[in-house]
Amino acid sequence: MSPRQVAIVAALCASPAVAAENVVDTHGDTLVLEASSFNDFTWLGRGGFFHSDQMRVTERFTRQGDVMLYDVTVEDPEVLAEPYVFPTRTIRRNPNPDAGLLSERGNCEVYELEDISSQIRH
Repeated sequence: MSPRQVAIVAALCASPAVAAENVVDTHGDTLVLEASSFNDFTWLGRGGFFHSDQMRVTERFTRQGDVMLYDVTVEDPEVLAEPYVFPTRTIRRNPNPDAGLLSERGNCEVYELEDISSQIRH
């Protein structure tokens, strides 16, 4: 199977200000998502880690039998001295066919109002 690239624009984002451009690719048994074209109005995680508009996020999903390996790398030459590579997350398939799916919340919740951080605070 040869690699195939599909350009995706995040049209379902609540605000176009936080939309990023995504490219999806396959490398063998790995699905690779590369996100770029961010702006610097958002932050990463609940800790409020800021980033620049140069940030690129690469996610890799690799299936090995009943296990999914999830890898994330964040690159931002304006903020990070070197790429930040998250530890590989191992997700195991639930063998119970009646496990069901958890419903996803349809609305965004803000739960950090007391601890809002900004680039000035960092």
